[in-house]
Amino acid sequence: PNVTWSGDFVDIIGNADSWAVLSWVGGLGVIAVTLLYFVQWIPVPEGDDSWVGKKVGKVPLMWPAEVIKAGCHQMGSLFEVVWILIFAKSIAKLSEELGMPDYLGCALKGTDPAIVPAITFVLAWLCSLGTGTSWG
Repeated sequence: PNVTWSGDFVDIIGNADSWAVLSWVGGLGVIAVTLLYFVQWIPVPEGDDSWVGKKVGKVPLMWPAEVIKAGCHQMGSLFEVVWILIFAKSIAKLSEELGMPDYLGCALKGTDPAIVPAITFVLAWLCSLGTGTSWG
């Protein structure tokens, strides 16, 4: 099938599941980082007594166990991102239940296309101020 910018591609992006995308990208990213650290070999640092260092004379930049330990240590910073996504989803659901899309659609009906960006900016500012985010 042909994917075009005007139809199919916009539908694919619009119907994407952001949670699934973030999960897959995060998991594949961890695997890629682990592999990249493991395939980069450096001379044996002083004090390293691993059998690989003794036999080969080089060791990986980081062992997979070290990558996992560092990743677990950094997991705390991801909790902030998760909370931001949860609150953003809550605000979007609340706005939808209050009928904001219909209201904004009626507010912009029949306006000159040249001033739509300015109106969108002002309406986004009002929505942001009203929900207490960004500028509020």
